[in-house]
Amino acid sequence: MKTRETFFRLTGCRILVLSASVLALICLGMKLEPNAAAGTLFSDFSFASGSPFGGTTGIGGVTITLVTDNTEPAAQNSFRDFVNESPAQVTFTFGVPISRFYLDVSRVSPSELLTGFNIGNPTFFSAWNDTDTNTLVNQSGNVTSGGTNDFGLGRLNWTGINTTVVSFTIGNLPNPEPPSPALNVNRFGFRVFPDLEITLIAPERVRISWAADAPDYNLLSAETMSPVAWNVVTNKPFIFDGQLAVELDAPHTQQFFCLRKQ
Repeated sequence: MKTRETFFRLTGCRILVLSASVLALICLGMKLEPNAAAGTLFSDFSFASGSPFGGTTGIGGVTITLVTDNTEPAAQNSFRDFVNESPAQVTFTFGVPISRFYLDVSRVSPSELLTGFNIGNPTFFSAWNDTDTNTLVNQSGNVTSGGTNDFGLGRLNWTGINTTVVSFTIGNLPNPEPPSPALNVNRFGFRVFPDLEITLIAPERVRISWAADAPDYNLLSAETMSPVAWNVVTNKPFIFDGQLAVELDAPHTQQFFCLRKQ
């Protein structure tokens, strides 16, 4: 069983907490795999304003700038494209590379679409939470609603990316009948590159892994965060399942791990 948690960042590190209690829960067979939001920094658009809509904020020590055109504020700290006008361009710029990106949208009709993603098509779609149902579909690179009204909603999920810029277009099908309403962009989320993953491979053995295209990062460990004293893990990384990995004896006390660029 695998957990993919990033609990917090500290001085440029991506932190993974490994403790005896977590290992005990895994051994008992309890499900620890989080949903798409777990370990991810999420935000609405309360930091932005204006028409065109835009702004800059800091989340978890990461600076994010949003630039758009043909957009305006919408309800509940979201934004939308102009109704039946030219396509809207949306660009997020992050102060550091990200490995995952999430986008929550609503009020999507079958004649509206999100397209032209610079990071490729979404890896998968999901609901915002346990009470909603995703209605988004990918039609030849155009993300739209699979329903018949303008209440389509869902979360677009990208994994396995390494970028500081996310851009896309909000548009309409040509000459929609009836005219298309505007879709809402409600929230976004991200994880800083590279991710740490932990897998329990034996009762007393764990594997810690991260992206293979991040060979210039060292795995560090510490026994406490106050005060923190990071030590380089001396086990040599190897390639496992397309990722860099290190195998360690499972600690019986709380221990912290992070990746730090060399």
